[in-house]
Amino acid sequence: MSNTDFPTALDDFTNPSGTSKTDGTGVGGPPVLHSLQHAQLNDAVEALEAKVGIDGSTDASSIDNKLQQLFGSRIIFGPGAPSSGLGVDGNLYLDYTARDLYGPKTSGAWGSPASLIGATGATGPAGATGAAGATGAAGATGAAGATGPAGATGAAGATGAAGATGPAGATGATGAQGPTGAGTSLYFRRDEFTASAADDQFILNQTPYATPASTVRIVVDGLELPYSDLTFSLPYVTLNSPLSGGEKVVCSYWSAVSPTSTSLGNSGSHDTYFANVVSLVHFDGTNGATTASDVIGTTWTASGTAALSTTSPKFGSASAHFASSGGFAAGTSPVVGTGDYTIECWINTNAVSSGSYWSVWTTASSVRGVWVHNNTVEFWDGTLRFASSALTSGWHHVAVSRISNVQTLYLDGVAQGTFSNGTSWQIDHIGTDPGGDHFAGYIDEFRMTDTVGRYTANFTPPTNPFPNS
Repeated sequence: MSNTDFPTALDDFTNPSGTSKTDGTGVGGPPVLHSLQHAQLNDAVEALEAKVGIDGSTDASSIDNKLQQLFGSRIIFGPGAPSSGLGVDGNLYLDYTARDLYGPKTSGAWGSPASLIGATGATGPAGATGAAGATGAAGATGAAGATGPAGATGAAGATGAAGATGPAGATGATGAQGPTGAGTSLYFRRDEFTASAADDQFILNQTPYATPASTVRIVVDGLELPYSDLTFSLPYVTLNSPLSGGEKVVCSYWSAVSPTSTSLGNSGSHDTYFANVVSLVHFDGTNGATTASDVIGTTWTASGTAALSTTSPKFGSASAHFASSGGFAAGTSPVVGTGDYTIECWINTNAVSSGSYWSVWTTASSVRGVWVHNNTVEFWDGTLRFASSALTSGWHHVAVSRISNVQTLYLDGVAQGTFSNGTSWQIDHIGTDPGGDHFAGYIDEFRMTDTVGRYTANFTPPTNPFPNS
């Protein structure tokens, strides 16, 4: 027997004996040497290993190697259930005795196995009854007793010899094929991506959705992310920390329906340019509070009647409210340089500004900044450069974005005017200026971004608070 030929049922092998014959019947042919029988059994086992593959096989034709390519993880196999100390998280285990599949191993536990055996087929009809054996010979007749009262009943005669075994009945017809096993068909999908900055979410596209979260694997630059780094709200899988950009990312998973595609993008919970943000103030807090925390690190302190208000915030729990005097001043003033930048916030005025100047944000000298004047938003850098269209009641998004020295004022995402200037900005005040021109109304979600002009054309204003990462 070669190392690739083996019997159709290894269960046919029994302990070799001296009466075994070369024809396999134990009747005809010369005796088989005891050592030769062991060699044949050994060859069959080696053939089985060649077909299945040993633990961690690199043979591309072996089952073990193909499973490794399919799952992207190590496949361990052996007889019986795996011990808890066997393998590592992510491994699969095949019990080839019971034909059960365990894993992937999670948190050091194998979990319950999935049987790879379909349901047993129906039993075929019983074969015909064999012919009755011949009747045994009659026992010898005992001697006649003397006439008189009836004697005691004699002992039963010995049982006659058993008749010869009748021939075997004909084999019954093959039973109908049993129904398909209860196991569910699974589809495997694997997608590769090159990440963009702030990418943090995969969408597993399929209809209907049918992917167990435990089968999802995310690999970044060759390292698999633990489940603790992921948030599942299937079909969305979100990374707890966004990608920097340029990473090689692989997403693979199993599904009970055939997936149509997998996508990687930004969930909106992370800011692509957060590393360039030099000030971010949500103005969230308790009603009447006179300090506001800056996500980047400093604290803004109120003066006059300025304070946080929970009455009508644009986002979050509160906004900055400006009544009759004062505003918020930075503990450490944020700065944008002479290159590209973006400064933006939301405003909600109480009334028409008429001839008054209502400061939105300004520098320490009050020479440059954004004001509301005569019910329009104006941009000054020592000289009035441009003004917006008339304000209506309610919240409005205001932004100044500079790209290649060209500054553009946007109101609710629509450009209001441009001016070329390459000076730096240091914002010291929100809602007031050193001259006492204070805002009247509410300001929320103030953000400064250095070296990035976020808005290159008309845009839709943000619909959520600015991300904190």
